[in-house]
Amino acid sequence: MLVKIKKCISLILSLLVTVSLCGCGLMSSKNKQSEEPAKEFDIKAAESIAENYIKYLMQEDYEKANKFYSKKLSKTTKSTEKQPLKIKGYSMQEVNEVGNSGIFKIKVIRSNETEPYASLDEYSIKIIQEEKEYKIEDIQSTSEKEARADKSQIRLKSKSNVESNLIIDTAGLPNYAFSKDDKARTHKILVPKDNYGSMSFSFHGYDIAVTTYNDRYSFAGLIRVDESMPTQGGKNEGGQGGQGGQGQGQGGADGSGLREKPIGKEITALDILENAKINFLTFSSDEKYILMQYTKKGGGKCIRLYASEGGDLIPYEFEQNYPIDKVDIVYSSFSEEVLNYEVIPRTNSDKTIGKYIGRWQLDLKEFKPSKM
Repeated sequence: MLVKIKKCISLILSLLVTVSLCGCGLMSSKNKQSEEPAKEFDIKAAESIAENYIKYLMQEDYEKANKFYSKKLSKTTKSTEKQPLKIKGYSMQEVNEVGNSGIFKIKVIRSNETEPYASLDEYSIKIIQEEKEYKIEDIQSTSEKEARADKSQIRLKSKSNVESNLIIDTAGLPNYAFSKDDKARTHKILVPKDNYGSMSFSFHGYDIAVTTYNDRYSFAGLIRVDESMPTQGGKNEGGQGGQGGQGQGQGGADGSGLREKPIGKEITALDILENAKINFLTFSSDEKYILMQYTKKGGGKCIRLYASEGGDLIPYEFEQNYPIDKVDIVYSSFSEEVLNYEVIPRTNSDKTIGKYIGRWQLDLKEFKPSKM
């Protein structure tokens, strides 16, 4: 009898131990599940994808840009070829997290290096998580502003408006300007009015940087635009033509003698270069600075950086700090408080310039360069 009782007790104890172990296992499993954090949408990682996508578009590296597309978007996107209208700058405007996705609104400025045309567009990029990676699911684009040269005039179209407004004609350009190379400001140079060149909007659209040129000089100026100003003679699209601005914009298209009032409010002369072509202008994302990319006749490429307010050159001059006769200095992009640029050898045989070659950054607070 005693043996039977002992066997029963052993059996009961075994059952209790088994149940206890199972309970501990379940609790441990539940604890592990509760300790594992839920996978959240990383808005910073998604923002980085959006910015890198735009940077690849700036570099015209469409193969790498396409790798950011979701499977669905990849199926509906055609291959892109290089175009004369190129992205020269961008500025992140809005970052919104919507459920398990991010919506990013980015202002983009485009310039045409072969003819006087510029545009300001807004991208809306939606990014999702797809197979543990962040991918672009949808891209929308809206045209904010367009500027073009029409004979003696530069004209503006806003959004979907059919009519355009006169920004400036050659009569509104300054007649003389100082070159920033003339430190003593002793010699004013006649501003060329023969041809309009490259131009660029600021990201808010209230400023537009324009260029003019002739066989010897290239001029750059910054125009403040006020679209609320009333205009007259809006049908006078092309002015009366002619070289040097003589009689331009003086009469309406109907011969009424009414002169269309420009919406360009004021112009700041940035610089005038001798024996150089201005390739393009672009703004930093915070619009504090304007960058000029130019090519010297018989020489290489270089950049200059001006303060948007007042048009002064920054205290760092690239031509003085690099062997400009042996290298090209090429703009890459702006980051927060940083200018990114690249120094490229003009010939691969020169071994004396190795320390200059590569990717660089200029700190826009201290104006000190550093090699990457």
